[in-house]
Amino acid sequence: MVNPGGDWRRFFAHAEWSAKKSHVLPRVTCLPWAGGSASAYRPWVAVLRNVADVLATELPGHGARLDEPCVGDAYELAARIADAVLMLPRPDTPLVIYGHSMGALLGFEAARILTTHSTPLRGLVLSGYHAPHWQSKRTLRSRMSDAALLETLRHMGGTAPEVLDSPDLLSIVLPILRSDYRLTEVYRPTLADLAPKLSLPVDIIGGEADPDNPPDSLYAWKDVLSGPVDVSLWPGGHFFIQDQRSTLLSHLARRLAEWR
Repeated sequence: MVNPGGDWRRFFAHAEWSAKKSHVLPRVTCLPWAGGSASAYRPWVAVLRNVADVLATELPGHGARLDEPCVGDAYELAARIADAVLMLPRPDTPLVIYGHSMGALLGFEAARILTTHSTPLRGLVLSGYHAPHWQSKRTLRSRMSDAALLETLRHMGGTAPEVLDSPDLLSIVLPILRSDYRLTEVYRPTLADLAPKLSLPVDIIGGEADPDNPPDSLYAWKDVLSGPVDVSLWPGGHFFIQDQRSTLLSHLARRLAEWR
């Protein structure tokens, strides 16, 4: 396998390309939710191996980058992600961005930057997050007590019980979560801030039982997108992508083929 060096490897440390491939596969950059890390997407590498090169994104302060501070500003973090993408080898390789929850926000903002360059960005698949200008009425989780935040996490799913039951692990996880939640809470662009509209094919996917992202908040994405937009609701709550992983990966594989 070929693992070229470069600063981009801080974000995409596990990226690798076969030196023997007769053709270059498209890439899918996968961005994690609040508190998430690149490890959540590692199983996707094998499933999509013949379809795309999966770039599981490791954010500062998360996973293998715990020695770095978290970035608390969505625009700054999206810019750093976009810079890492622009530094990737084979810059003419077709690219699709996938992000869930906070990752959808970051994917959208990174795409806005990448479209100002010659990056062959083909489209976005965004799940579990409302349109950026839609005003969420959700309680500010960054300000919750530890007990209230833990109860919320148990109700949402997406966090392993062994983490929620371990004081040692929680001492690491909760500060990261609070930082990520704060990032999403202070990100409040207006429609004017989001002009011009992003002109790319975009899929918006939500969970039917996700109270934080109701259907009207998902359809509101059409206000900031000028390309083809497909909005769909799938069974499940906020972390419907865990139960629907096979369906999601099949959907991504289909889009990667269609958008090339």
